[in-house]
Amino acid sequence: MRAGILWLAVLVLPADSRAQTSRFVCVPESTFSLGPARVGELGPSAVARLGTPLAVRADTIEGADQYFPVTRYRYADFEITVSQLNGRVAEVRALTNKLSTPLGLHLGRDRAAVEHRFPAGSLRKPSIRTGPDTLQAYACPGLASTVDLTFTGNRLSGLLLHGFYPNN
Repeated sequence: MRAGILWLAVLVLPADSRAQTSRFVCVPESTFSLGPARVGELGPSAVARLGTPLAVRADTIEGADQYFPVTRYRYADFEITVSQLNGRVAEVRALTNKLSTPLGLHLGRDRAAVEHRFPAGSLRKPSIRTGPDTLQAYACPGLASTVDLTFTGNRLSGLLLHGFYPNN
């Protein structure tokens, strides 16, 4: 009888441990704002609400092995990137430590405090070209929205909120 119980335990434990390591952990879509700037908002509405930008420039961003035309609007503390394909805010990048996300993330924040704000298992190394001190978390709705965090030493030095919204 003991051999049967032991055998059963050996079969069950690996299945449980595999389920834990492959579990997808995500962050809520409400995470994707920085001060007054929100990923996914219609670009013209965002620009009207945010006021006159300090600079505007046409650019392209790479994603899904393609380049997409965008317009970047630079404000004092952040930059928004509006997709020319669907007219939505595709990215919000922090430029100073004056604004925070709903999770309390801001440039200069201690790495341990930043990591503590995310659900366990949600931060991962990105699978594409990034530096060694970059972490990424995905949004829950199943879209490819990501929070990209870059650290210099023990401090948050880069904060990019990136959203994927189908062309509609």
